[in-house]
Amino acid sequence: MTMAHRVLAKGDSLQIYIQLTVPRLKRASSFAEFLKDVKMKYGILANYRSREFTTTQDLKMTTNKLNKREANFYFDFCVPKKNIPSEVLLMEVNDSQTGQKLTMDIPLDYIINKIRQTYTIFDGAGRNPIFRNFFLDKANIQIKDLNKTNRTLIIKHYEHDFKAARPPMSVSRRKIQKRLPVDTVFTVQTNTSLKFTKPGLYIVQADTTQYYGLSFIVAQHRYPKYSKIADLVNPLRYITTKSELEKLEQSEEKKKDLDRLWLGLMSGNIKIAKRSIREYYRRVKLANQFFTTYKPGWQTDKGMIFIIFGNPTRVVRTRNKEMWTYAQNANFSDINFTFLRTPNQFVDNHYTLVRYPEYEQVWYPKIEQWREGKIGS
Repeated sequence: MTMAHRVLAKGDSLQIYIQLTVPRLKRASSFAEFLKDVKMKYGILANYRSREFTTTQDLKMTTNKLNKREANFYFDFCVPKKNIPSEVLLMEVNDSQTGQKLTMDIPLDYIINKIRQTYTIFDGAGRNPIFRNFFLDKANIQIKDLNKTNRTLIIKHYEHDFKAARPPMSVSRRKIQKRLPVDTVFTVQTNTSLKFTKPGLYIVQADTTQYYGLSFIVAQHRYPKYSKIADLVNPLRYITTKSELEKLEQSEEKKKDLDRLWLGLMSGNIKIAKRSIREYYRRVKLANQFFTTYKPGWQTDKGMIFIIFGNPTRVVRTRNKEMWTYAQNANFSDINFTFLRTPNQFVDNHYTLVRYPEYEQVWYPKIEQWREGKIGS
C-alpha cells in the first residue's frame, strides 16, 4: 500500500484528501472488500515532538464517501481550523487481510497566505485532486478551490532546463539563477476543463505581484517512467564519468552507444547488464513518481540519494527536516542523510541535502557497485 494527500483550506476548516493505493484490490468491482478489510484512523499532535494526541478519530468509510480508479481509492474528511499556527495529523491505515500497516504524517497549517493552500489541480471532472506535482500532456484538469470560486488566474510557463543534484560530498555552492526566464504568460478560468500540451513547469498566481504560486509540471510520454532513448541518457550522470556522459549526449546512435556503455561496464555480461539497467531505471521512475517538485524527481537531492542507495532503512521526519538512515552493512556503519525542507515560490515540499565532504567515503564505493553490476542482484 501507498498513500498520498492534499490539504485545502475552506472557511473555518481544512479538507484532507487521501489517495490510498491497494494493489491487491485493483480488480475489485465494488467497495465491499475494501470496507471489510481496510481500517483507518488519525490523531492530531501539537507538533512533531509531541507524544500525546490532542484529538483521535476513527474514519468510518461508506460507499458514498469513496471513489475508485484501478487500485487507487479516494476519500476526504475535514478537520476544524484552530487559532494556532499549525499542528500535525498522523494517519494510520491497517489492512487486516495482509497485516500491512501504513502511517503518514500530514502537516496542518492554519495560517492561510498562499494560493496553493486554497487552490489545487483536480482531474478533468473536478472530483479528485492530482496528488503529485505533475500530470501528462494528454490529461484534462481543472484548477479550483473548494468554494468553486469563478475567477481568472494568471499562469506562467517555463522551459528552463534545471540541473541535476550535485553529489552529496560537493559542498561548493552552485550559482543560483535569481530569475527564471518566462516562456509564456496567459490566463485561465477556474472550474473549467483545461488541457496543457506544452511540456515544462507552470506556476499559477492570482496576480503578478504574488511570490508564492501553485506549480505543476506537464510531462510527456509515460512519465514518471522514461521510455525514449533521449530521456534515458541524462539520469545516468550519477554513475558515469564526464567523458562517458558527453559521448552519449553527442552520439547520433544513442541506443547503440547506451547499450555499449552498459555492456562495457558489465564486462560484456548481458544478463548482469539487463538486470542493472532494469533496476536503475526502476529507481529513476520511482524517484520521478515520489520526489518531483518544480523539477523531475530524479534531479532532486532526494531522488539522487534514492537512485544510488535505494530505500532507506529508517526515515525520521520533523516539520522542516528529514533524516534517512541506511543500516550498517559489511562495508559501512550506518549512513545518515539529512534533508532540510526548503519551500520556494513553486512548492512547499522541496528538500535540500545537507552535504559533507565525508560522504565521499560512501559515495564512490556505491557508484563502483553500480558500475560493476552489483546492485539489484
